Amino acid sequence: TEIQLLEFLAQEQYAETELSQAGHTYDFTVELDQEQAFLWGSNWCATTENLLRDNFKHITFEFSVEDTPVPANQFLIWDNTLDEMHCRFYYTVVRDWPSGTTNLQIKITFDQIINDGKSDFPAGTHYYRYAVTLP
Repeated sequence: TEIQLLEFLAQEQYAETELSQAGHTYDFTVELDQEQAFLWGSNWCATTENLLRDNFKHITFEFSVEDTPVPANQFLIWDNTLDEMHCRFYYTVVRDWPSGTTNLQIKITFDQIINDGKSDFPAGTHYYRYAVTLP
């Protein structure tokens, strides 16, 4: 079975350029008609491996479910290339959703201005919030 990214089933869709604005909150609303498993996580990419490593000296990823932190060891973390960019991925499989709404959050903080080799990104925190509802 193919496992989809949680964002793909969200009612909201954001352009790639919108998704890295410091201080912004991105809401994703997912209505499931039946229990299913998804990939949940995020990534950061840069033009070179060295730049990616340097960027990660200034980036923190924090994951939580219902405000309870999810430790990084619950995620598969791997470096790979995507569209000629060097990326670090953080993903886990989420399943066994309870009835009602479950709130997940990814908080990504840049402690200083960073550059991915193409653009500058200001210091600040990005919030990605997911409300997943199962009948």
